[in-house]
Amino acid sequence: MKKHTYFFSLLVGVMLFASCTDKATMVSKPEDTQEAKQKLNSLALDRKCQVTPEMAKDVAKHFIGSMDKDLANATIKEVIPITDENGKVCMYAVNFSPRGNVILTADIRNAPIYSFSTTGYYSPQTDEGTDPFSCMINEAIAVNKLIAQDFSSDQMRLSAGDLSGHSWKDYDPMKWVVLTECEKPEDSYHDPCEGQPAKKRLPDTVLFQVGPLIQTHWEQGKPYNCYTKHPLFQKKFATGCVAVAMAQIMRYHKYPKRYDWDIMPDECDGEYEDMTEGEKAVAGLLADIYFSVKVIFSSNDGTFMFPEEAVHILKFKFGYNKKMKLSVGFDYPSIKNEIVANRRPVFMCGLPPKGANRGGEKQKIFWKGDIKNGHAFVIDGYKRMIAGRRIDCEGKLRQNLPADYLHINFGWKRTDDRWVYISRYLENGSYKYKFVIEDKHNYCHTQRYVIDIHP
Repeated sequence: MKKHTYFFSLLVGVMLFASCTDKATMVSKPEDTQEAKQKLNSLALDRKCQVTPEMAKDVAKHFIGSMDKDLANATIKEVIPITDENGKVCMYAVNFSPRGNVILTADIRNAPIYSFSTTGYYSPQTDEGTDPFSCMINEAIAVNKLIAQDFSSDQMRLSAGDLSGHSWKDYDPMKWVVLTECEKPEDSYHDPCEGQPAKKRLPDTVLFQVGPLIQTHWEQGKPYNCYTKHPLFQKKFATGCVAVAMAQIMRYHKYPKRYDWDIMPDECDGEYEDMTEGEKAVAGLLADIYFSVKVIFSSNDGTFMFPEEAVHILKFKFGYNKKMKLSVGFDYPSIKNEIVANRRPVFMCGLPPKGANRGGEKQKIFWKGDIKNGHAFVIDGYKRMIAGRRIDCEGKLRQNLPADYLHINFGWKRTDDRWVYISRYLENGSYKYKFVIEDKHNYCHTQRYVIDIHP
């Protein structure tokens, strides 16, 4: 009896739902119906263009082995899905053992490899994604969605030659016949070997590389902050990201001569009690910068200093080039030229957009408090490479367009230093997509950079 009652109730519910649907359809406006249809088509296309974890693992393993021969036999330790605010998987982080990681996009309409490191690993952050790289990932996810939307139009596909889809497919044509299902116009780029296995898969190739110029991997905490003890509070504060960026650039130039640069280690891992002479030298340099630059606020977690003052101190306290200046924005040609032609690291910093929620009502009281969510780091490498190379079914070489990457030393030890993809985010040397995320920790806004840093 209960089963019959349940079935009858379910049947009535379905009939009522169908009836409501019919009524809703009857009163719907034509434009509403068209909009809903477009939304459904867009969702269907998103599903077709979704990269699976298996695809991501295969590409990451092939890629990391091409970047470092010692990692050719590295095993995959874990695959971490990176989601947006709605829980949709937008990227995959593949960590390897003993080292190395690759961050891949999860939509074949975007360039496959977003970032990679042959030395560190990716660790998901729990502190609201406030670390610099997590914030860059969030920005990239938002931008990638815009790129995918643009690429979905016939005009964009024809002009691009379906390059994004083929970027992904060319990585593993032996398996990814499914990628051809990602919708495209009939007169777009046609591969005569569509859906057929390649004869040979070739290693990814670096065409040109400079850097990483900086070999140090310093940070703000213990033991680097051994001498940044505030006289009023009698406690050791973080050295600050500005100080770390400045110190690592100074270590690269080994100037001024009054410091014993050669004994400074690339990394400091000791406790305060057992610091080596080299570690003490690093801590002394950071303390000199800390007490020279006007500190706006300081705590155990971080210290903020105005980047403008950093430039002033480099010039007039440490004897660096008087013509250097802090420039607004992100001038990619200038930054690339500084690294490639002049072999000099670039000081870079970013702040959240003015007016964004930067961490509570207390921080909205005055501007100086707002900017404490910014971060300073060093860009010290450039790499141009071609990935997805193969010999196709006709014996012809197929490969993607060259992709440009910049190397970033974030000032948080070795694990966060990495190469980051830049090519498709630029147009005429500047970001094509601006101010995508109005977030309190988005370092892609209010950018500043310094070139011509040298004695």
